[in-house]
Amino acid sequence: MAKIVGVAKKPRIRKKDGLSEWKVWFTPYSGARKKWSRIIAKNRIEAWHKLNVLKSDYLHKRHIISDNCKPSDFDHAYVKLMDGLKADNVGNKCLQRCSNVFDRMFREFQRKKLYRKGSELVIQKSGKSWRFRKERFPEMTSFDGFDLRYYTEYLTYYCNEIGTPQGKPSEDAHAKMVIKRLRNLGYIPKDVYLDVMEMSGTPNKNVRGFNTIPLETIDKLLKFIRKQHLQYYRLLTLLRWTGRRIEEVCCYKKADVVMSGLIPVKILVRGNTVKAKCPSEIPLVTEGRLNPIGEVVKDAMRGNRSEWLFVNRMGKKCKQNDVRRFLAMWSKRVIGEHVYPHLFCKLYGTYTQDIGDKARVALAGRKDAKVMDRHYANITDESMAKVLAKMGWK
Repeated sequence: MAKIVGVAKKPRIRKKDGLSEWKVWFTPYSGARKKWSRIIAKNRIEAWHKLNVLKSDYLHKRHIISDNCKPSDFDHAYVKLMDGLKADNVGNKCLQRCSNVFDRMFREFQRKKLYRKGSELVIQKSGKSWRFRKERFPEMTSFDGFDLRYYTEYLTYYCNEIGTPQGKPSEDAHAKMVIKRLRNLGYIPKDVYLDVMEMSGTPNKNVRGFNTIPLETIDKLLKFIRKQHLQYYRLLTLLRWTGRRIEEVCCYKKADVVMSGLIPVKILVRGNTVKAKCPSEIPLVTEGRLNPIGEVVKDAMRGNRSEWLFVNRMGKKCKQNDVRRFLAMWSKRVIGEHVYPHLFCKLYGTYTQDIGDKARVALAGRKDAKVMDRHYANITDESMAKVLAKMGWK
């Protein structure tokens, strides 16, 4: 019996001693049938390498499939684009967004609806389909016709036909990311790539501001939440002191906490849980004693039988949407302000902007202090008074 390795689905392996034959399959492009083959390999790594060579040879030869049509350059590019994104271990949300951008720009786009049927996940296409390239540029059959005019008309088409003008900045950013990867794969010329990248993005005019709530008011709210829901209090306290994102904090595990006896020392934040994809750490001991973050982490570890660090009353992983609803409901009642989890990030950036230390950026899990000051800072009375004093105001 042969060993089996797969690409389209999760790998399935049937081991049998003394056999070096592997049964492999791959899907050449979207909508095609699986192609099966048998290869001889000494180990699993060599089998995967020969499978990739086999897949590449098939795409370059452009074999005719059953419905008498050939896969175009766009289908080849889509396969390589998705393989590159998966190799870089990007999130599922980014993977789906890049797939939709590529379909809207070069192929056919149709909204997809995901639902479960028993134990299987079914993808159902629904609604109208958009064919930008076939409608506006029917003569374009490869990437040779791609230029700045094509890209500009695509953004206009997206705002008027598919999405809204408010979504243009996000679409522009994701489209440029796709084009950059296509440039690295050799599909787009360098001069066209530079023209597209030099095109300035549309600023988002609907950026929501936020109220700079005093930290004393936030502490009053957390003191009340401690009596109502101790599990959420621990998570929100970590957000208040570090300015981390809630989707990241909900993914912390007990195995990420480094212990020294019975005392937690630090949290090793995994790179796959952070938006910036870079690992970091959160110190829990300062000046020889537990800091406020270490106290809530130690409390969260006590009696916790789950693998997750922050759990709800049922002992399961805290869900960020449950925390959002709970925080929005009680913040209105207690302090009369709408508090949401991402507000802690902005308050952290506002009240620590005068420090100018790398520890401030590292503790929040960010990469660049300039980006943090631009998006997560507001003008306080103290900072405004310092500016006016330097300008001669008395």
